[in-house]
Amino acid sequence: MGLKVQKYLINIFYELIDDMNKEEESRVLIIDSLEENKYWVRNIERSSYSFSLPTSTGKFYSDSIALLNDNRILAAGCKGEHLLSNDDTKEKQSIGKL
Repeated sequence: MGLKVQKYLINIFYELIDDMNKEEESRVLIIDSLEENKYWVRNIERSSYSFSLPTSTGKFYSDSIALLNDNRILAAGCKGEHLLSNDDTKEKQSIGKL
């Protein structure tokens, strides 16, 4: 296991890391290194413990959730380049900005 993180809240991270692709690994390293990040967790989709935001067609589960030092919540996800301009991505970006 070569990926090392410092601010992950729950010790089960290393059990979940095997499910991540390279883009997700890059993103969590960025989140983990943010100075304003107090701690973060990997958001498990559709679990009773998951963080979700409402969309016009259901719920959006971001890949990771971070609590920032000023108590704002950062919900971060990863999209393949081929999905960057589709309607689903645009809706999730609008929700995130709110």
